[in-house]
Amino acid sequence: VGYFSNGDFMHKTSSGNYEGYDIAYYYTLAGYANWKLNFVEFDSLDAALAGLKEGKIDILSGMSKTPERTSSYIFSSIKMCSALIAVQVREDNDKYDTGDTATMKDMTCGILAGSNVVTLYTDWCKDNGLKPHVVEYTTLDERNNALLKGKVDSIAGGSTIEGAQKIAEFPSLDLFFMLNSSRTDLKKQLDRAMSILLLQNPGFTTDLHDEYFPQTRNSRPSFSKNEKEYIRQHKVVDVAVLKDDAPFSRLNSDGTIDGILSEYYDHLSRRTGIKFKLVAYDSKDAACEALTAGRVGMIGKFENDIYDANRRDVMLSFAYLQMNLVSITYTGQQ
Repeated sequence: VGYFSNGDFMHKTSSGNYEGYDIAYYYTLAGYANWKLNFVEFDSLDAALAGLKEGKIDILSGMSKTPERTSSYIFSSIKMCSALIAVQVREDNDKYDTGDTATMKDMTCGILAGSNVVTLYTDWCKDNGLKPHVVEYTTLDERNNALLKGKVDSIAGGSTIEGAQKIAEFPSLDLFFMLNSSRTDLKKQLDRAMSILLLQNPGFTTDLHDEYFPQTRNSRPSFSKNEKEYIRQHKVVDVAVLKDDAPFSRLNSDGTIDGILSEYYDHLSRRTGIKFKLVAYDSKDAACEALTAGRVGMIGKFENDIYDANRRDVMLSFAYLQMNLVSITYTGQQ
């Protein structure tokens, strides 16, 4: 198995263990195919591709299909995943507005050499009326350091990094396992293992992707021009919570409010620059009435019921919490 440092896809921990999306996928497939994995390390993607072509290794992961690659290698019949390519800038760089390509004119972008992301980024720039200024780096460490030290304005890749914020994303890119062209026997084993795995666990790739690439991983929130203006004009936002809804919110005798929501909105304040002020209400109906009347800016916790939200004429955010429920009965009762 070819290994090169590739962020959340695969990396080595300080103790020398291999981890990441690709590594977890390899280990899972090994159980189905009865493989014994041997990782061979390379300094760069280009070196790993050369090693695969020369037969020094049998397989690489996370590879997109290109005409050049399909003529030299063979691919798994089933894709590993579909990855969004993120354009990221330093978290202290307010020059660029999220989603507004007009602010990205003449922006330099660091990309891993040998990656199909170079072509995708170039095409994305042309589609958005931008002139691409690509700087290629041999390793991800070199690329990331170039961003953090200000040698490039942005970077583009499939995983986010600490100290950066996302300002744009490309359409999804399908990624596959890629094998030496002589290893048709291994491809048959791989395809069979992937088929059985996804038959038994259809949500495997989705769950694995959510584990290694959550939306909030590493990078801080980024905002559009209109969102930045809203934050500038709304330094304090009142949030409706319930008086007696432990452990989420509870109104104390001294008038303070504690619970999970108090800590959560304190965290959001630090991340966004908005001060969230919790206001306690007796019931959900009272909180919704306060929202529609404009006395509060939002409700702190609302069950993910789009039908109820529509009846009450309110909009829902993305879910920030998922809970498992269990049914509890007395022993011996049906």
